[in-house]
Amino acid sequence: MNDFYNKHYLLILGTYALPALLFKSMVELNFHTVNWALMLAIFTAKTIVFILVVLVTILVLRRNDIGRAALYAIFATQSNDIALGFPIGKFLFEDSI
Repeated sequence: MNDFYNKHYLLILGTYALPALLFKSMVELNFHTVNWALMLAIFTAKTIVFILVVLVTILVLRRNDIGRAALYAIFATQSNDIALGFPIGKFLFEDSI
């Protein structure tokens, strides 16, 4: 494939296919099978990392720039969870679904 087809292929995947796949997965999710202890652990870990990044950023920059510190903390905690976690979770829990 040349660059023209690659560009349009990625546009279709990113604009339509991935959101449709995520929506379908959310609709079919059975909340009784969700491991809520794991969800709580992930939430707690992300909260701790967020607070630590904000504090370290304020201490290192030696300014009271909360906006920049919060932006760094968002970058640190809101990584590509869906793109990394969905295929791994689907592989690991395929038999229990």
